[in-house]
Amino acid sequence: NGIKVLGTPLGRQEFVKAHADERLGDEKRFLDRVRGVRDLQCAWLLLTYCAVPRANHFLRVLPPGEVLDYAQRHDDAVWQCFCQLLGAGRLATDRLGRAVATLPARLGGLGLRSAARTAPSAYWAAWVDAAPVLASKAPRLSALLQQQAELEVTPACLHALQEAKRTLEAEGCANMPTWAEAVQGARAPYAEDPDAGEWKRGWQYHASSAREHHFSERVVLP
Repeated sequence: NGIKVLGTPLGRQEFVKAHADERLGDEKRFLDRVRGVRDLQCAWLLLTYCAVPRANHFLRVLPPGEVLDYAQRHDDAVWQCFCQLLGAGRLATDRLGRAVATLPARLGGLGLRSAARTAPSAYWAAWVDAAPVLASKAPRLSALLQQQAELEVTPACLHALQEAKRTLEAEGCANMPTWAEAVQGARAPYAEDPDAGEWKRGWQYHASSAREHHFSERVVLP
């Protein structure tokens, strides 16, 4: 009772979980290959630039609550692989060490970004990015979405969108566009000065950055 769209399962929870399990199996096979790479620098690059981001498509399409189990298991598999690569199995249960490692490098971490923490940012940003396309290709649907997004009783996907937005707002994400502004193609704010180390990024980067700062200040630093 579901369908796969561009590799992402949509449908009943059982259907989504079955395909998430299959996807996780593929990821674990990849991590097993990474562990076998003799050059540690190459293994590290494969882990950070290939293994870590592999969850992002799921995070952008599936509601955070629906993707949470998969995201947590993805994070666990990445962390275990990291500890094994460095011969640091004793740190596998070190919660603070793991928390620091999941922060981006600009906040003093290792860039092993947490899929579970990224999920609300990715899901909300995906809707904002899709808004102009929906308005152009399916204007009646876009208008209906805007109406329903303002109601207390909404479809599950829009309820998840509202929850994700509330989470981001509570954690200090500023300049979040309304649906009407998103339809008009609102762009995420970014630093104008390239020397500041920030580049012209999209809404997921903007929202995730707020979550990472909140996590660093409220969880890690204390």
